[in-house]
Amino acid sequence: MPLHAAKFKLGAPVGPNDATTTVAVEGHTYSVQPFATDLIFYEGTQYAAIQSMNAQFDDAAAEIPATGTARALLEASYRISIATTEKRTGALTHTKVLRPDWRFHLVAKNGHLGPPLSDNYIFTADQQYAVQVFAADTLYTPMSDQAGCEQLNLTDPAHPALNALWGETYRFMGVPFDANSPWHKKAVEARIGVPLSATYTLAHGGANYAVQVWTLDTLYAGPDGQIKRMSELPMVAEAQSWAPAQPKPIPPTPPNPLPPVVPPTSAGAPRPNDINWPPRPDFDFLKDKGGSREKALGHIAYVRTNGDNIRITNDFANNIIKINIPQLAKVKGGGNGDIMFHRVAADQMKRLWAAWEAAGLLGKVLGWSGSFVPRTIRNNPRVLSNHAYGTAFDINVPWNGLLKIAALVGQQGSVRELVPLANAHGFYWGGHWNYDGKGASDGMHFEWAVPR
Repeated sequence: MPLHAAKFKLGAPVGPNDATTTVAVEGHTYSVQPFATDLIFYEGTQYAAIQSMNAQFDDAAAEIPATGTARALLEASYRISIATTEKRTGALTHTKVLRPDWRFHLVAKNGHLGPPLSDNYIFTADQQYAVQVFAADTLYTPMSDQAGCEQLNLTDPAHPALNALWGETYRFMGVPFDANSPWHKKAVEARIGVPLSATYTLAHGGANYAVQVWTLDTLYAGPDGQIKRMSELPMVAEAQSWAPAQPKPIPPTPPNPLPPVVPPTSAGAPRPNDINWPPRPDFDFLKDKGGSREKALGHIAYVRTNGDNIRITNDFANNIIKINIPQLAKVKGGGNGDIMFHRVAADQMKRLWAAWEAAGLLGKVLGWSGSFVPRTIRNNPRVLSNHAYGTAFDINVPWNGLLKIAALVGQQGSVRELVPLANAHGFYWGGHWNYDGKGASDGMHFEWAVPR
């Protein structure tokens, strides 16, 4: 990895490559390391088959992908670099996870500015600014223009807050700032990112050198006092001759094996036109009372955006992982079967769909309408939906509307035949909520409730 970073001029490492820096996604495990302008990785023991995260993205894209390997790698770069910062500075208190809806994070991805070295916070100079230090540059914007994004290394020298913003960058990196220092002026002129060290003395070859490490280059001065750039020196032979090996083809992810059909216990045979079939399970849905839901799934900090929608403001999203349900690829709206779901319930979700298929019930699923959606419940804006926790999913919506009696056995769109197996796999059915005492329910809805 160091040879690869040197050969392709990726800048300084901003996180380790060790047992804690692996990414598991879509059935593959990658070892990764973030550098100033890219995250590089290899699969398994293919140590020489180094690959680039940046190569997985379209740099002209107007948004960050919602799922997939590239998204998982980008999230890992944030996680690793922020964890490295926190070891040095202590816990950060503001937003420090990838926010795909934030312009800062899209600009950083498209501009190859690397992962963040700071959280996103407000800094006051001539006015208030939103600021976030990235590996290759500091991004900022006035709070009066929160959709904006400026790069400190590209800022007009006449900008009234230029020195204040540079001073803040140095402060966050733990480096003394002197706007008149020739080292600072050289770095700004060369646009070599942000400082990783103060100047220090290095003895080499019988001479003393002054050195300062930046994310995109290292400055040094020998006995003649001239400040020079390490990148102007000849590349070491080992890096010059380095060429990554071709990664081995990744075999397709095998489909979910079909487990034995779990018997529906006391549900009995389906009863057409019976509003009371199937019977309720031997467990209740997971409630907020006593903090049970948070204890099982984690705490969500959020702010409301519009309507029922929310924006999660803490690191809860780390609990949400991408899983593949091959049976879902056969359902209208199910795409290729990839969905986002809570890691606690992921295996039960896979087994449930495999059990439905093994029981010959997959044809009962006429449409898929999603799982993880950050929002509150529709009839109580003070309570988070289990969709926000990534433990719920909706199917056959047109025939099982909210506050309506769910389609009965024998009617088009009925999900009742699916419920006993869902209960056996620990999922509660929204059709068992009797909102009005006459059977009005949420028949489209299934949510994880208990480990099974």
